[in-house]
Amino acid sequence: MDWDLYAEMFDLVGTGRIGDALALGEAALVEVGPGRFEGLLGRPFTNDPVAVHGVIAGFVASEDIRSTIAAVYVEMNGFTVNPDEWYASCFGYDTPPPSELWEWLPDWTTRAADDLVLTGMEPIQAAFREHHAHEEWNDPDRDTAAWCAEWLVIVRLVELVDMALRVRPLDPPVPVLASAHGADRQARWDPPSYEIAT
Repeated sequence: MDWDLYAEMFDLVGTGRIGDALALGEAALVEVGPGRFEGLLGRPFTNDPVAVHGVIAGFVASEDIRSTIAAVYVEMNGFTVNPDEWYASCFGYDTPPPSELWEWLPDWTTRAADDLVLTGMEPIQAAFREHHAHEEWNDPDRDTAAWCAEWLVIVRLVELVDMALRVRPLDPPVPVLASAHGADRQARWDPPSYEIAT
């Protein structure tokens, strides 16, 4: 696996260049040989961004947390090892996100009652299922392809949240972060513009 590639992809995400991050990840996947992950090339999530915005906005505006919420983290489940259903959960925090997130992320104060089921990636879910069933992590090229695919899926989640936040500002206006469970890089959007922040 190439951790430099992952870092470079998220550096691009942090400057708002999601398309460039996807292109970089897809080029790396093609170079190593995508194998069963070939269907990921050019494939976004198909959730309606307006509906995704509704989930996030409805969560921050709910009466029981509206006055205390200071940030939202949209986290995709541990999708590589849970291929049956991919979803994202909204977590609320009563303190704003610091520059170092590792101690802050697990300290959420509330969670949305319903998860957002992510759609459009069902063939890739099957690819991860097969990758694990055949223990392909023992094959360096196939394992590298799986890592590239994992990073691409995370950036596709970021892309979806970015489109959702462009629908309209949140009320109340709070920072939003997004990534996947266990990932060590997160995208961040700050109000009022909700442009991706570094």
